[in-house]
Amino acid sequence: MKKRINIDEPLTVKELAHLLDVPDTQVIKHLFHELELMRTVNQIVEIEAAKSVAIAFGFDVES
Repeated sequence: MKKRINIDEPLTVKELAHLLDVPDTQVIKHLFHELELMRTVNQIVEIEAAKSVAIAFGFDVES
């Protein structure tokens, strides 16, 4: 069963990684390789990109 999360505002990479319970390096890798976005751990991830990352890590994202 997928975990449900709600992403309704931009998050930093660190906050998103904490929410997904994955290492921040995994979030950064996904952003770079799949979405072609370069972000550091303290930079903001836009809502749509954050949702895409969450889905890729097996989460069900509420709008």
